[in-house]
Parts: sequence; structure tokens; C-alpha cells
Amino acid sequence: KLQLSTLSRHMRWRLAPTQPQHQLRQLKKLFHTSTTNRAPPVLVVVLMKPLLKMATALTARVARRKWSKFKPETKEKYLAYLSARRRLLIGGGISCCVGCLGYYAWHLERAPFTGRLRVVTISTERLNEYSRLGLNALLEDVLKEGAMYTSEHPYTRRVAEIIESLLPAAEKMFPDFYCRWRVCVIEDDETVNAMCFSTGDILVYSGMLKFVENDHQLAFILAHELAHVFIGHSRESVTIGNAVYTLVLLPLTALTWLFVPDIVAAFGYAIQDHLISIFLHMPFSRRLELEADAVGLEIASASCYDPREAARFWELMDYMEEARESRVPEFLSTHPLSADRASLLRGLQDRAIATRASCGCVPLGQRDQSPADSVYDLLRRGMQGLRNRFSGSHGNETDVSKNKRA
Repeated sequence: KLQLSTLSRHMRWRLAPTQPQHQLRQLKKLFHTSTTNRAPPVLVVVLMKPLLKMATALTARVARRKWSKFKPETKEKYLAYLSARRRLLIGGGISCCVGCLGYYAWHLERAPFTGRLRVVTISTERLNEYSRLGLNALLEDVLKEGAMYTSEHPYTRRVAEIIESLLPAAEKMFPDFYCRWRVCVIEDDETVNAMCFSTGDILVYSGMLKFVENDHQLAFILAHELAHVFIGHSRESVTIGNAVYTLVLLPLTALTWLFVPDIVAAFGYAIQDHLISIFLHMPFSRRLELEADAVGLEIASASCYDPREAARFWELMDYMEEARESRVPEFLSTHPLSADRASLLRGLQDRAIATRASCGCVPLGQRDQSPADSVYDLLRRGMQGLRNRFSGSHGNETDVSKNKRA
């Protein structure tokens, strides 16, 4: 079961022929990135990064070994030579730092819609090469299992119609952005996820469609993914990754192997990527996720969807993570905690409702508690009661939970 739906800028989404072999050929043609006799430039960059890091470590290690074998008088000679030229060396170092700062200052820009100042050094074309590599790798795994719905399937039609309803408002907010959008629904009921690539390819797992309670929640999730692309978060992430690699990771690798014993240096070499990810990449990613939540809420609200359902979705996600015991500490995750995201969206709810009203949408009525809300509250109270029973608590946590939900 396999096909993509194509969304044009101001055109209804089209259904392609349904013959399986024809669909397979069309999909392979659609996602082919380059001819088979040459490698994309971005692939060379990806392969060069670990090789350059390894070469830096080996060069520093060889330099330290050679230095340790020098006689004391030879070491003093070299140190005297460097000391005599310390001004030149300091000036060269300062010049390199100023050059790097000037390079990144030259690439400063304002993020669209939010106006946030940021640094972006990668072009859209190069980013699309990165995206196609990741997309092709993902689709190859999906094609092996044949787990993709046709364009005529209700799941695909549902997602495509919601995307089409979101695009007019998104294009007003980001008038300089243009892309051809393609929708694909992957048959995987266990995965609650959706993603959007800079190439305009929107992938949604069937588990997400079964998890959301209504189209309002699904519209917010899709608007969140669109916001990532419209703002250009992928370009920011790649830029920050390259800057950290060049200005932090390579110098740190060289200094480690120059001044630290081999065993300690090897240990640092193994964990430095993880440390940089925890202390630099993940906090930056969490900040981008919160920004996409805020902008996605504006897009969904301007498209006449109920903004109150956004916080409701993350409350449900928080409960699911609690029930499955799949919650991880925030500092080890690229995404904020679901409860924190729900709180943020609650705070933005009034402004989103005003945005919705300004777009001429049907006014929101006072929403009574739905059966789904009642079941959610019942299950949450049951889980809280079990925790209180086994922890010896007397119900204080349940009262706090009720107050927090209210």
C-alpha cells in the first residue's frame, strides 16, 4: 500500500494512479536525489567529519609522542623559539577568532515571523540534499515492508485535507516561502509521530492518527511540523552543528590528545560527542521545539481550529508516557517534557483565541467535558490512586494533580 499525495500552492491535492507497480516506480522517481555515478557533495561532507576528527586526534597524539622523546635541551630550544615569536602567535590566534566571529556575524539574520536573531550559514539547496538523504533512508526501510497507505486511503485523505486547510494561513504568515508539499501516511500503529522535511515531504504515522482525539489536535501537530520548515529550524540546527564541530569539537580533540595520557584521551574521545549533545545540541533543540509549538498554534488558530486542543494533546501525551513508563529526563531529550509544553500552550491560549477570532472563524463555544475527557480523568485518578497506595501517600498528590489540570 503505497503512494504520496501532492499538494500544490493553491490547488487541490491530486490522486495518482493506484496500480502498485506504477506507484512504486513513481515513488522511486520522485525521491531519487542524484545519478548513480556520482555522490552528492553533502555525502562527502558527512563522511569527512569523522575522518577529520580522527585525523586531528592522530596528529595530536603523534606530536605528543615526538615531544616526549626530545632531549631537554631540544625542548628548551623549541620553547625559546616559540617564546620569541609569542606576539606573532597571539596575533594569529586573535585574527582567527576575529575572522570566525566576522564570518558568523556576516550570516546573522532575523527568523521569519518571530524576528529572532540567528546565524544561518547553510543554503536551502544544501539543506535539501541533507533532507533527501534522510528521507531516502527512511523510505527504503518503509518500502521493504510495504507499509505505506495509498492516496485514496481515508488516513491519507484526512491528513492531506488538514494540510491544505493550514497552508493559506501559513503562507500569509510566511509570504516569502514556497514549496510543493507531499503527504505520506506510514502504517505503524505503535509509533505516535509525524515529521516534515525541508523538501516539503510530510510523513505521518498511523499511530498518531489513532492517538489524537479529533482533527483539531491533528491540525496542531501538523502545523507544528510545518512551522519547523517555514521558520527554517533545520538550517539553524545544521549551522550550529557545524559551528560546534569546528570551534569546539576539533580544538577539544587536539588539546585532549596533546596533554592527556592515551587512556584518558581515548575515554574523552568516546564521550565528548555525547557531552556536547547533552549540553549544547539538546538544549538548542528543545528551544526550537517550543518556538515551533508557539508558531504552530498561531497557524492552526488562524486556520479556524480550536487552540485549546493543543494543550489537551500534550496532556494526553504526558499521560501516555506515564502509563508506558517511557518518560526520559528532559536534559537527555531533544524535546521538552510534555507537561511543560502543555503549560506553555495554556499560557498562549488566549492570544491564539484572539488570532482565531480576527480571522473571521466561527466563535468558540464553552466546551463541556466530553466522554474522552471523562475517561482521561478517570484513568489519571486511577493511576494516581495506585501510586498513593504503594507509596504510602494519603492523597495529597491527587489533589495537586486535580488543581494542576484545572
